[in-house]
Amino acid sequence: MKKQKRIIPIMPLLDYVKQEEVVWQEFGSLMEVSYAHDSERAEDSKDEYLYATLSSASECTIFDAESEEGEGFEDLIGWSHPSDLLVKVDDDILLCISSKEKDAIMMMA
Repeated sequence: MKKQKRIIPIMPLLDYVKQEEVVWQEFGSLMEVSYAHDSERAEDSKDEYLYATLSSASECTIFDAESEEGEGFEDLIGWSHPSDLLVKVDDDILLCISSKEKDAIMMMA
Protein backbone atom coordinates (compact mmCIF):
# COMPACT_ATOMS: atom_id res chain seq x y z
CA MET A 1 0.00 0.00 0.00
CA LYS A 2 1.42 3.35 -1.07
CA LYS A 3 1.86 5.95 1.66
CA GLN A 4 -0.28 9.06 1.10
CA LYS A 5 1.57 12.36 0.78
CA ARG A 6 0.99 14.95 3.49
CA ILE A 7 0.52 18.25 1.71
CA ILE A 8 1.52 21.56 3.29
CA PRO A 9 -0.43 24.63 2.09
CA ILE A 10 1.94 26.82 0.10
CA MET A 11 1.01 30.32 1.30
CA PRO A 12 1.21 29.61 5.07
CA LEU A 13 4.53 27.84 4.45
CA LEU A 14 5.81 30.82 2.47
CA ASP A 15 4.77 33.17 5.28
CA TYR A 16 6.60 30.94 7.78
CA VAL A 17 9.78 30.85 5.66
CA LYS A 18 9.74 34.65 5.32
CA GLN A 19 9.65 34.98 9.12
CA GLU A 20 11.96 32.17 10.24
CA GLU A 21 15.41 30.99 9.23
CA VAL A 22 15.36 27.67 7.41
CA VAL A 23 18.05 25.57 5.81
CA TRP A 24 17.24 24.53 2.27
CA GLN A 25 18.74 22.94 -0.82
CA GLU A 26 17.91 23.34 -4.46
CA PHE A 27 18.09 20.06 -6.40
CA GLY A 28 21.75 19.24 -7.08
CA SER A 29 23.09 22.42 -5.46
CA LEU A 30 24.70 23.40 -2.19
CA MET A 31 22.71 23.99 0.99
CA GLU A 32 21.56 27.53 1.74
CA VAL A 33 20.28 29.32 4.83
CA SER A 34 17.48 31.85 4.65
CA TYR A 35 18.07 35.03 6.66
CA ALA A 36 14.59 36.15 7.62
CA HIS A 37 15.73 38.34 10.53
CA ASP A 38 18.96 39.73 9.06
CA SER A 39 18.28 42.08 6.15
CA GLU A 40 21.98 42.71 5.44
CA ARG A 41 22.74 39.01 5.06
CA ALA A 42 19.46 38.42 3.20
CA GLU A 43 20.59 40.77 0.41
CA ASP A 44 23.51 38.44 -0.34
CA SER A 45 21.48 35.26 -0.04
CA LYS A 46 19.12 33.45 -2.37
CA ASP A 47 16.06 34.25 -0.24
CA GLU A 48 14.17 35.97 -3.05
CA TYR A 49 14.70 32.92 -5.27
CA LEU A 50 13.39 30.69 -2.48
CA TYR A 51 10.32 32.90 -2.00
CA ALA A 52 9.61 33.00 -5.74
CA THR A 53 9.96 29.23 -6.07
CA LEU A 54 7.64 28.66 -3.12
CA SER A 55 5.01 31.12 -4.34
CA SER A 56 4.88 29.47 -7.77
CA ALA A 57 5.05 25.87 -6.49
CA SER A 58 2.33 23.41 -7.36
CA GLU A 59 2.87 21.20 -4.29
CA CYS A 60 4.71 21.16 -0.96
CA THR A 61 4.82 17.80 0.79
CA ILE A 62 6.40 16.33 3.88
CA PHE A 63 9.46 14.36 2.80
CA ASP A 64 10.38 11.09 4.55
CA ALA A 65 14.12 10.62 4.13
CA GLU A 66 13.90 6.99 5.25
CA SER A 67 11.40 5.85 2.64
CA GLU A 68 11.68 8.33 -0.25
CA GLU A 69 14.35 8.83 -2.88
CA GLY A 70 16.53 11.82 -1.93
CA GLU A 71 18.79 12.04 -4.96
CA GLY A 72 19.90 15.62 -5.51
CA PHE A 73 19.30 16.54 -1.85
CA GLU A 74 21.90 14.32 -0.19
CA ASP A 75 23.71 17.16 1.58
CA LEU A 76 20.63 18.45 3.36
CA ILE A 77 19.34 14.99 4.19
CA GLY A 78 22.73 14.05 5.64
CA TRP A 79 23.00 17.32 7.57
CA SER A 80 19.49 17.28 9.04
CA HIS A 81 18.60 15.63 12.31
CA PRO A 82 16.10 12.73 12.14
CA SER A 83 13.63 14.74 14.24
CA ASP A 84 13.71 17.73 11.83
CA LEU A 85 10.91 18.17 9.34
CA LEU A 86 11.84 18.00 5.65
CA VAL A 87 9.46 19.61 3.16
CA LYS A 88 9.80 19.02 -0.56
CA VAL A 89 8.73 21.86 -2.85
CA ASP A 90 7.74 20.24 -6.14
CA ASP A 91 10.93 18.40 -7.11
CA ASP A 92 13.02 21.58 -6.96
CA ILE A 93 13.76 22.40 -3.32
CA LEU A 94 13.98 20.62 0.01
CA LEU A 95 13.44 22.67 3.18
CA CYS A 96 14.62 21.66 6.63
CA ILE A 97 12.44 22.90 9.49
CA SER A 98 13.98 22.61 12.94
CA SER A 99 12.41 20.01 15.19
CA LYS A 100 11.65 22.88 17.60
CA GLU A 101 9.44 24.51 14.93
CA LYS A 102 8.06 21.29 13.48
CA ASP A 103 4.66 21.49 15.19
CA ALA A 104 3.84 24.84 13.59
CA ILE A 105 4.27 23.33 10.12
CA MET A 106 2.56 20.03 10.96
CA MET A 107 -0.54 21.94 12.00
CA MET A 108 -0.72 23.33 8.46
CA ALA A 109 -0.92 19.84 6.93
